[in-house]
Amino acid sequence: MRLHVFTRTISLSLWTSLLVLVLASAVSTYAQYTTASIGGNVTDPSGAVVPDAKVTIKNTETGFEQTGHTNDRGTFLFPSLPVGVYQLQVEKAGFSTYVQDRITLAVNQSANQSVVLKVGEMTEKIVVSADAELVTTRTSTVGQLVDEKRVVDLPLNGRTVQSLVFLSAGAVDVTDRYCGLGCHGGVYPGEQQAAISGAGPGGVNYQLDGVSHNDTYLNTNLPFPNPDAVQEFNLQSTNITAEYGNAVGGTINIVTKSGTNQIHGTAFEFLRNGSLNARNFFAPVHDSLKRNQFGGSVGGPILKDKLFFFGTYQGTRIRSAAEGQIQFVPTEAERRGDFSGLLPDTQLADPVTHDPFPNNQIPDAQISPVAKYFLQYIPLPNGPGRQLTFTGPSVVQTENQFMPKVDFISGNHQLSGRYFFTDFKQPPKIDKANVLAATDQGNAVRVQNVAINYTYTFSPKFFLNTWFGWNQQ
Repeated sequence: MRLHVFTRTISLSLWTSLLVLVLASAVSTYAQYTTASIGGNVTDPSGAVVPDAKVTIKNTETGFEQTGHTNDRGTFLFPSLPVGVYQLQVEKAGFSTYVQDRITLAVNQSANQSVVLKVGEMTEKIVVSADAELVTTRTSTVGQLVDEKRVVDLPLNGRTVQSLVFLSAGAVDVTDRYCGLGCHGGVYPGEQQAAISGAGPGGVNYQLDGVSHNDTYLNTNLPFPNPDAVQEFNLQSTNITAEYGNAVGGTINIVTKSGTNQIHGTAFEFLRNGSLNARNFFAPVHDSLKRNQFGGSVGGPILKDKLFFFGTYQGTRIRSAAEGQIQFVPTEAERRGDFSGLLPDTQLADPVTHDPFPNNQIPDAQISPVAKYFLQYIPLPNGPGRQLTFTGPSVVQTENQFMPKVDFISGNHQLSGRYFFTDFKQPPKIDKANVLAATDQGNAVRVQNVAINYTYTFSPKFFLNTWFGWNQQ
């Protein structure tokens, strides 16, 4: 029996006013569900701190910019920055302007960048163009980043990004060791059970753009968006910060892609077909697998430097039936009760009266009507003896997934809204011509996830982070 499950979760995580002191010290922790932070200290060539230096951080892909000043200890901090590539600029009268390009910030990263200003005119610029080597000194959390390059370049069976979780140290795939995914209906394909740092598979908290992305029935992951839609994800496994609950072994933070000032897009088609495969030795013909996975993504600006869009779609169609299935079935004579060809030296007898059946032929009136009924749906042998070679259960799977996302940045405002939809269907199949090829593996699951994130920076000393999440399965 299959049990279909309906769950709905509204995580109104209106943790209104995570009023975070961002400049008083550079050792505090901050809520970074979808963001990163960067801080550091500014000194002169002698090592003395440089207070009240103007520090500007700018996203080179979207134009998002924030400005602050170093405190009396020469430190600065930007606690909530969208993931991406940044430029850091430091200015102070009497010193040359310092510019650091190609600073890549990842989700949950607490980066530290030390700056040494050289004596000179502010109109002079010292530009460092090499990739910045950022050191994390403001948090003891241990995590593993799976960035866009790994998501795109590594081979993924079925384009299931969630399988990359097991690249992290201490993460073990125990999906096949528990009955959770195999013993229940209503489970979305691609859900997996991960044991992290020795904790059980129910101790992992999945977050998609800052909101819950957990199957609340089995406490596993819901499907990740397709690889063209995932920017990166981070697995925190040790010393997880306080804002993450429901996590004994680890927290997995997934960030989806956003649009930039440049229009970017992809299109893909992946094909697997039985006609291209070698024939099963026992099968009379090639298998009938037809697997198509297709779609694309596009992102770009609506208003340059302010409003951006991103969208993606992936469709999957699978049609297959295993060839070369073998069973042994009664012959035509045996279905009529004639067992004279079976064990000729053995005499069959009536199990009630113990009277022998002449010529080992059972009268039609004594054959079970139930057996007669089912035998009409079982083909006759088509091979030697009682051997029946047939095509196995027909598998028909259909999946549709799409995700629109909009980002708005203006001054002190950061607003992001995203809707993720994925739907899977596999109807059960009963072939009346051959009941041996029937399957009860029917499934129909739809997942929807909404995330809205809003950050407002009141001043260089504190900001407000508010988010809303809605999850339906």
